[in-house]
Amino acid sequence: MLLVSTSSIADSRPLLSLVIDDLGYSLKQGKAAIELPGDHTYAVLPEASYSQKLAKLATDQGKEIILHMPMQSLQSKAAAEPGALHEGMDENQLLTNVRSMLNRFPDIAGINNHMGSHLTEHDFFMRPVMDSIRFFNPQLYFLDSRTTARSVAFTQARAAGLKSTSRDVFLDYNPESIESIELQVQIWLAKAREMGSAI
Repeated sequence: MLLVSTSSIADSRPLLSLVIDDLGYSLKQGKAAIELPGDHTYAVLPEASYSQKLAKLATDQGKEIILHMPMQSLQSKAAAEPGALHEGMDENQLLTNVRSMLNRFPDIAGINNHMGSHLTEHDFFMRPVMDSIRFFNPQLYFLDSRTTARSVAFTQARAAGLKSTSRDVFLDYNPESIESIELQVQIWLAKAREMGSAI
């Protein structure tokens, strides 16, 4: 499970949690990700072409899925996902969009943010988002993707009464620099050894 943070006495090995984001764009790549051995967590975009199919495939295989909730980025040129939460929405619109996204995936265990480097910096946006998640299902957790160091998503999720945690290391695919990915993996391992777990 994603939010387990300590190992048992019988097994003191550090816990590594791997969340694979952006499922839904490609059926082939999504299936390949789901077929990976291990209890990984798969973050599914709400409106991508193959999201529903991949979410069902993952669920049928006993894999954990979470909603990869799109939110406004600091980069004005960043592509806006359909239904993304943005600063032009009032509280009712935020609540409606969040509820609509959650209704698409009844089997999710939680939510993490897709992009969101702008929205997650502001309490007045994150508060109604977290409240709407709690009202929908208080058992869901929120994983702060930490797309900005100033994110308040984790603290607002906790304030709303949701289980919450934050991403520790970001592994971004870069075919031009495999070495940078390998370095991040080593950082991931080191953090897990130091803290007992790392996401």
